[in-house]
Amino acid sequence: MITGHNTAFDDPVQRLPKETYYETDWFEREKRELFDHSWIYACTEDVVSDCGDYYTLRYMEHSLVVIRDMAGEAPLLSQHLPPPRL
Repeated sequence: MITGHNTAFDDPVQRLPKETYYETDWFEREKRELFDHSWIYACTEDVVSDCGDYYTLRYMEHSLVVIRDMAGEAPLLSQHLPPPRL
């Protein structure tokens, strides 16, 4: 150890209460405040390479669809997101 420099490994401390790992209320809060505002990986472009190709997935409680449109774009569609600008 370098003198005068402490790291988290020198003096381990539990930073979150143990309940964060198993309580439903914590998980619901994290979904609402963290996961619902995060980018997710839906699919690669080759999955929806042609006009009309689509891919569906579930993320938490969200049903999502990626569909290749006539303009060649592949927006992510969801009932929880505003519709794409056409």
